[in-house]
Amino acid sequence: IKITSNAAVVPPTKPTKSIYIVKANGAVEIPDTSSWFVASSAQVDPGDTIVVPLDADKVDQVILWRDLSQIFYQIALGAAAVGSL
Repeated sequence: IKITSNAAVVPPTKPTKSIYIVKANGAVEIPDTSSWFVASSAQVDPGDTIVVPLDADKVDQVILWRDLSQIFYQIALGAAAVGSL
């Protein structure tokens, strides 16, 4: 954890199973989730990148409803335009 604490803050609610390492040669390594880098065979070398993905499934409800209403408006406008032909 010393490696990640020097670089960034990992939220305590973030599941560690989603964290992975992109090696300098392009290989992807997923560390053992039971013991994060403690007794794992995962080794972080110079040039490697530790990736902590964003929570993409959390969507703000206001933005969701704004986007949905815009889609329905455009569908209705398109249907009205086709109906007037």
